[in-house]
Amino acid sequence: MRSTMMADIPVIAVGAVIGTIAAHLLVDSIVALCLSFCGITQGNMYMNPVFEVMTVLGIIVAAVLAESICSLKIRKMEPVKLIAEE
Repeated sequence: MRSTMMADIPVIAVGAVIGTIAAHLLVDSIVALCLSFCGITQGNMYMNPVFEVMTVLGIIVAAVLAESICSLKIRKMEPVKLIAEE
């Protein structure tokens, strides 16, 4: 149960960190691109670093919860019975 969960959590954590860093670096250009049809070409979007850390932690917590729910169903399966049925 935990091996399934622990194998995926580092990948999800690295992805969350990379995504947050990319969002921090590209937020001004993305917002300007999305609002350029309205005539807004410049903007100063400030992202509070505390909320960035909270975003990463929220993604990790959501991933742990989802993995826990999935691994509970995996635990109910018995490999011997699965092999014997084939």
